[in-house]
Amino acid sequence: MFFTFRAALCVFAFLAAPAWAQTDAFGKIFVEATWRMQKALTMTGQGGILDHPEMLPIYFAPEAAAALLDVRGRVDPFSGVRDPKFRQSVVSEDRDPQDDGWVYQVTVEGAEGAQILMVRLDMHEGAFRIANISGEDAQGPWQLVQSAAAPPQAIVPIQTGAAPAQPDHNMLEAPGFEDPFEGADIGTNWQLMNEDPSRYVVENGSVLLLLSGDRSVMDSADPVNLMQLTPLLPPQADYVAELRFHLHGDAQDETVGLALRNGSEDFLGADLVMRRSGCGPDLVLRTHNKRVLNTKDRAFHSLVEYPLLSKHLNTEFCRPEGRARADAILNALREGGGQLRLIRDGWQHSFQFETRVDGQSVAFSTGLLTRFDPLTQLTLLAGKDAAVPGTGTVLFDHFSIVFK
Repeated sequence: MFFTFRAALCVFAFLAAPAWAQTDAFGKIFVEATWRMQKALTMTGQGGILDHPEMLPIYFAPEAAAALLDVRGRVDPFSGVRDPKFRQSVVSEDRDPQDDGWVYQVTVEGAEGAQILMVRLDMHEGAFRIANISGEDAQGPWQLVQSAAAPPQAIVPIQTGAAPAQPDHNMLEAPGFEDPFEGADIGTNWQLMNEDPSRYVVENGSVLLLLSGDRSVMDSADPVNLMQLTPLLPPQADYVAELRFHLHGDAQDETVGLALRNGSEDFLGADLVMRRSGCGPDLVLRTHNKRVLNTKDRAFHSLVEYPLLSKHLNTEFCRPEGRARADAILNALREGGGQLRLIRDGWQHSFQFETRVDGQSVAFSTGLLTRFDPLTQLTLLAGKDAAVPGTGTVLFDHFSIVFK
């Protein structure tokens, strides 16, 4: 009986009817049927779709099928974790307006919690096939078919001072926006949330923020002096947002963050964290993708950490030469400053960190993060990742957005 059910779904996958096959609704049906098949196989002890080679051409485009072995050593692409079994999957219909394919979000709930997957379909020989699946785990973003992350983009001057004239809905428009933080206050383009006037001052073309007290980061319920850009970002725009800053490193666990944020339970962003270790200070770049799943009320926080000085931008961190390079990077952030960038390209986002040591660029780019629901509220935050003694200092020197 089960073989008959499987055969019926296989026939469904092969159907090619131009009257309906090129619609989002039937693409969603195909994705739902595929994940039901995976669940039926795993729950009846027959492995999964990947354990049946004869089924791969039915569900996967050739390039995606060829990449299955590479990603399977890390995760099962149907569950988003190593265990191919899951209890429930929910498919939401999300069409990328800048793409000719079909894109769907699949929320998969299993023993290890909930995972969010992005599934991209295309038409192969007249029928739907999976062209790519992507997700995130503790190691960072993964995907079946690799695509290059957006290259670093130079930030060019747009308009100094006030934001350009906005329409009634207070939305930023091309070519972009620039704020060098001149004047005696932050101006009308920013709103300080949970303002504490004793912890910041605007002078000499910078916003100086004093960091002390309790933990105050992007996922805090009430982060102190959260700078919220008053004009909203267009929901379908691609852009590069850049914050230039100085991080002095006077205390432990100082952070500098840039995010698209609707609240502590719904945001996508990155922050740099000053961490102490037995070999001296380290600098960790963290990416956050936190959102409420469509199958339960609690928020799911996908957090990836990139240790920069002890791994990605340095070697031999605990040896004299490695420690000297780490200290040179930290000194560059104090003296010359650094940049934290957010790059949006369709549903995909990435972050970049850059500074200069002895005139040479030192840079790192994160993996891609996916959000189907557009986030339009941009925020900046300097805070502390833990309630530890000491007062830290961060300067925000310049902020800009350039639309692609």
